[in-house]
Amino acid sequence: MIKQDSGPPLTSITVRATGEGVEGMRGAYMYDPHSHTDYGREQTIDIGPMAAGGTHDVYVDLDYHTRDTTVHLSLECQGQAGDTWQRAIAARVEPLPEPPLWRGRGQTARG
Repeated sequence: MIKQDSGPPLTSITVRATGEGVEGMRGAYMYDPHSHTDYGREQTIDIGPMAAGGTHDVYVDLDYHTRDTTVHLSLECQGQAGDTWQRAIAARVEPLPEPPLWRGRGQTARG
């Protein structure tokens, strides 16, 4: 999720994701019965306008085998007066811990 904490209203925010294992940004919905996903993959996406306090979910597609990486997001922001500036943020992606072993009544971890 991207959040604008403060600042002037923006007319556009363009987002690009990079990093080891990053295959692109999730784009618009499109049904394709021959694909494993119903979304297009884009190099950049425009999430549209935003103002202070606003949020927007963005989704990054990773290679199937990627389990541990840092995703870098580059944001190009455009203000209402037409001025532009860039911001960068990063997030660490790590595998979830293994779930605990199930134990039924009277069973130990070994069964």
